[in-house]
Amino acid sequence: MFCCGLGLGIDRPDRPMAVIQRQIVMTYLKLLLTAFFWGGTFIAGKGLAGHVHPFCAAFLRFSIASFFLVILVIRQEGRLPRLYGRDVLLVLVSGSTGIFAYNLFFFSGLTMINANRAALIIATNPIFISLFSALIFNSMIQFFGIRQCHNIGKCKGWSSRWYNTNYSS
Repeated sequence: MFCCGLGLGIDRPDRPMAVIQRQIVMTYLKLLLTAFFWGGTFIAGKGLAGHVHPFCAAFLRFSIASFFLVILVIRQEGRLPRLYGRDVLLVLVSGSTGIFAYNLFFFSGLTMINANRAALIIATNPIFISLFSALIFNSMIQFFGIRQCHNIGKCKGWSSRWYNTNYSS
């Protein structure tokens, strides 16, 4: 079935099909809502960018999201996970660069360009991360199941399955 990777327990015969179908519908509804709210942040951010300083907007967005995430974790796990030693520093650095800095640049950018261009720029992040990862760290890039690499010597015959060529040196 098409949703075996969703963790819905489809392979369990004791689950009624109505329960499985309801879980599938809820999964796709959650995915749809995620895309809806994620896309809505560009429109809301553009409206906010003209009235609030980008630093304040980033701080408010980070604070509100942190508050609700803490509540969600406590509700799901019963308590916050315990951090030891260096983990505290790593969490703080990750939060301040990966989340707070992203929001700061997001709101700063929305003061300069319109929301649809900002959304297009953000949507290219995975592409550029993959390309720079391949160029800087010599990692493989995979498009539609076809692995590609900027350095044929590192790929060692990845294309030999299709072109009957041998690039091993």
